[in-house]
Amino acid sequence: IWQQVATKSLSFCKIFPTVTALNLGGGYKVGRNPGEPSTDLQEIGEPVTDAFRTFAEENDGRELKLEIEPGTYLVAMAGALVSTVQDKVHTTGDGGQ
Repeated sequence: IWQQVATKSLSFCKIFPTVTALNLGGGYKVGRNPGEPSTDLQEIGEPVTDAFRTFAEENDGRELKLEIEPGTYLVAMAGALVSTVQDKVHTTGDGGQ
């Protein structure tokens, strides 16, 4: 899907000659539990790189910068929250305590 997104987005860049960078956003899956898959950036990066190269070849050498937003992908597994429960409140029904 990333190659499709890159190719479609690059087609818009072709229309606007002043565009110098293409932001493909984020949404890179992070496996947080055992057995849960994570995005393989090498695997999705190869076809995107190919799409950018093809764009440059077809547009007189015009090279665009690729921007991504890997926020969660980079920090999801970077730490842990340690806390202490101070109080428990049990509610019963509509607005009651």
